[in-house]
Amino acid sequence: MLMKATYDEPFAELLSKYLNEPICKVKYESFQGPGDPMPNSPYTFGCETKPTILESVRGRHVFLVGSVWNTNHELFQTMLIASAAKHTGKAKKVTYVPLYLPYSREEKTDSRRGPPSMKTVLMCLKTCGVDETLILDLHSEESEGTFGGNDAPDAELLWSEPLAADYISRKHTEGVPENKLEETLSQLKVLAPDFGAMKDCTDQAVEINKLQGYTDNPEDGPVQAMLCGKTRSKDDNSTHSRGVYDQGRNNDEDVGNVKDDILASAGTLITSSSDFKASGFSKINAFITHGFGFDKWGNSFFVNYEDSDIDSLTVTNSHPYFQERFRVHLASMEDRARAQSLAERIDIMDVSPFIGEVMRRILVGGQTIREMINEYPDRRSLYNIIKGTDLL
Repeated sequence: MLMKATYDEPFAELLSKYLNEPICKVKYESFQGPGDPMPNSPYTFGCETKPTILESVRGRHVFLVGSVWNTNHELFQTMLIASAAKHTGKAKKVTYVPLYLPYSREEKTDSRRGPPSMKTVLMCLKTCGVDETLILDLHSEESEGTFGGNDAPDAELLWSEPLAADYISRKHTEGVPENKLEETLSQLKVLAPDFGAMKDCTDQAVEINKLQGYTDNPEDGPVQAMLCGKTRSKDDNSTHSRGVYDQGRNNDEDVGNVKDDILASAGTLITSSSDFKASGFSKINAFITHGFGFDKWGNSFFVNYEDSDIDSLTVTNSHPYFQERFRVHLASMEDRARAQSLAERIDIMDVSPFIGEVMRRILVGGQTIREMINEYPDRRSLYNIIKGTDLL
């Protein structure tokens, strides 16, 4: 059974359409409180909320789908609906599907008396009835041990590499004759903007090599990963890169694809891409899993991106509000030629088919996610590409 974790959840609508499964009806009420109202919302900041499930969920497996726009407000609302489903409605199991887990960047304390924020959120979700979370590209693999047990929900951890590798591989080799394929692949480098992303980039390079038939020793295949180190200033702004590690460079015709999990103002992405471009790459593309569109200081990604050295960007709709923010930004640009140029440089990858198939396997059981992926020789069945120009 599909259920929205928040009153407005576009990803739940996409899953409903793909799975041909209706969304459970929920009534949202609020009790007036102080604060300014949210745009197009039945709630106001500071008010008390009361979501009521209008259908029977007894004995059902409920998938509670929800991204976050206003994190604390919507996270608490999610907990209320989970509690209503599990404790009041007697659902058999509640799986929370945020894709990007709120507070997952705060998996450890940064001071002696700082809060273990991610652990605290998981404990609250568990208390409110969430049995399992379904997450795409968890920010830190070190935090995998936080899940499970008596204090936290179990986790179904998914990774974007199979989809990203397929998309990047097809984009780079489209129209290339077979006798030129290995040379073309050797010019593709998967780039890590910082040390934390290096393992993911290495895994993605290996996955691309496997897709291209290098199955015996894919780590030694033509596509390789490279690193650009990062330093941060005290105010947590990404400042500059410590230079490109030049292992594996062949020539100045190399095409770089930067891979990272989170995009806020894109300081890291833009700075590292400039360094890569300066080192001789002919083109820089980027693939990001979770796109927010701004940072905690309110800096807009789109303004920063327009003048960057990045030639093209693909962002999944794991955080579907990125697409709406992009649409609004394009509409606000008075220079329509600039808007057209910007739209041509950003695509959205809709991952709802992939998540929908994962949910089916969770319900049926007996098959791993890798086995499911291998059932699709053409992985384009597991994602859709929305062109930025379609948002104009």
